[in-house]
Amino acid sequence: MLRSQIMRLFRLRHGVLIAAIMGGLAGCDAGTDSSPPVAVEVERPARIEAVRPVQADSLVFNGTVRAAQRAEMAFKVGGRVDQVSVNEGDSVTKGDLLAQLDDREFRTALSSARAEYASADADYQRGQTIYQRSQAISKSDLEKLATKRNLAANRLREAQLAVEYTRLLAPFDGVVGRKLVDDFAQVSANQTVVVVQNLQDLEVVIQVPDKVVLQRQREQQVVANIAGLPQAFPLSLRFFATEADPVTQTYQVVFGLGDKGDARVLPGMSVQVSSIGGSDEAAGVAVPLTAILPDNQGQQYVWRVTAEGRAQRQNVEVGTLLGDRAVIRVGLQPGDRIITAGVASVRDGMAVRPMDNVEAGQ
Repeated sequence: MLRSQIMRLFRLRHGVLIAAIMGGLAGCDAGTDSSPPVAVEVERPARIEAVRPVQADSLVFNGTVRAAQRAEMAFKVGGRVDQVSVNEGDSVTKGDLLAQLDDREFRTALSSARAEYASADADYQRGQTIYQRSQAISKSDLEKLATKRNLAANRLREAQLAVEYTRLLAPFDGVVGRKLVDDFAQVSANQTVVVVQNLQDLEVVIQVPDKVVLQRQREQQVVANIAGLPQAFPLSLRFFATEADPVTQTYQVVFGLGDKGDARVLPGMSVQVSSIGGSDEAAGVAVPLTAILPDNQGQQYVWRVTAEGRAQRQNVEVGTLLGDRAVIRVGLQPGDRIITAGVASVRDGMAVRPMDNVEAGQ
């Protein structure tokens, strides 16, 4: 009897366990969703800028002031400098003494040349008299005496010039820009001693790329701005090089600097030249340098944002640099939207949205 009770209890527990297991399996099966989860695409925040055209008068070029009339003064003969009569900043008048060489050796040579010429001239005069009176000397001998006199005359002129060359005189009214030699220095021929500049006639020199065509328009004045000076100085076009620099492939443009008023403008100062006219094609559009990337083949491109808000690669041709921006000649139009920051992590087709819901540059 006890045995039968144990068997009934075992069968009861066994049934409960099986029911529990089956119920658990059924519960697991009921809670499992056979369909895959839906992926939600996250828009990447990006700094986006609308491309704007570069107006011709917004082009700015760096330039340098120089004196239109400038002379590097050097002795035509070498020697020891006896004195330099001027200092940097001194005003000079045409003909003023700038520097003097020790001329004692040159004057000694001049005295010898004079004596040689006097002797050669006397011999020729005597020979000519004899030839005319009695022809006691031949015509060829007389010609030799004439040649000797001519050579002596040439040496005399050279000696006279050498003495003159020991004095360095101001070629025009101006200011001493640089003094490169001191008293008692030994100098060679054609070694610059001082630089004289005419500060009344100044020029501004800039370099422009081949795509920029300068146009002086009546309603558009070309001006120069100098750091530290409040006023803009009017410029007038003087010279436009027709041959590009072989290294930089840019053209030199020279402007005359207009009325300076009381402003102290000196050669060597850096300036910014603006309001330069140019063709629409040359102007193009400008984008930040941070927006431009090169690929493995050297092709430059930007990430343009489509109307659907996706990044799309756009190849471009880069032109002039304008500070932290570059002119795009080909590839973009005014109004195109581009990504300007974090471009290295952008991928083609990526969904993007303006950072902080505000487009930069707008």
